[in-house]
Amino acid sequence: MLAVVRDGPQDGRLGGPFGGPGARCGRVRNDTAATIPRFGILGLDGPVFDPGQDESAFLAAPLVLAGSMPDSDLHTDGRFAIALTPIKAAALGPAVLAGVCAVRLEVAEAMAAVRFADIKDGSAAVLAAAPTGPAVILWRDPGSGAWPRTVWGLVRLGAVAGAVGPAPFYPAKVIDSLGSAAYNVLEQVCTGAGTFADKGGASTLTAYNLAELTLGPGGAVDDDEIVMVTPIVDTGSVTRYIFDHPVYAKYLD
Repeated sequence: MLAVVRDGPQDGRLGGPFGGPGARCGRVRNDTAATIPRFGILGLDGPVFDPGQDESAFLAAPLVLAGSMPDSDLHTDGRFAIALTPIKAAALGPAVLAGVCAVRLEVAEAMAAVRFADIKDGSAAVLAAAPTGPAVILWRDPGSGAWPRTVWGLVRLGAVAGAVGPAPFYPAKVIDSLGSAAYNVLEQVCTGAGTFADKGGASTLTAYNLAELTLGPGGAVDDDEIVMVTPIVDTGSVTRYIFDHPVYAKYLD
């Protein structure tokens, strides 16, 4: 086994167009019963070589890890890697442990605007978009058709921002009212001093106006207004989106 490891690339900075320059990589053994596809996901279970049994092998190849089917009970907090090549069962292959990499993302409608991703329990095919998680979504294809959508994306592994709570506030444009203080909104990017434009790849989502929920119709906002939206997670673990129009926020004190 050690000879096989030594025959493979030893540079922990393996990179390329889909495992970005500077990405930290290691060799991962596929302990599942099936071939893991390129950009597939393996949960990380620890080193292949136990230092208590073979310290010399462990020190010779410290970045050789055992990988298994992603399990939400075992592989939380970023304990996974993204394969850079197909890895057959019981074989070793290069995988990204930290840094930027391409990956397939599964995006539920309620997660259309979130900026993080994590493993999907029991799936080696995708990461799941989530309000928090160890992977930052740098970009993703918006996709089309029915939800959930499986799309290509670029993620940065090794993030910590997602572990402390939902994504921060971001500007969004009000598209139209759905009634009962609910609105369709679309994420924006700042293009200058006080100017905004639709964010490329963003999807319309439903957000609730706190001012209107508190004040009634007098707290309504108009179409094309720019508001600050944030995701929150309700007691049923469903991500919701809220905003408080600045014109009315002062009345809530």
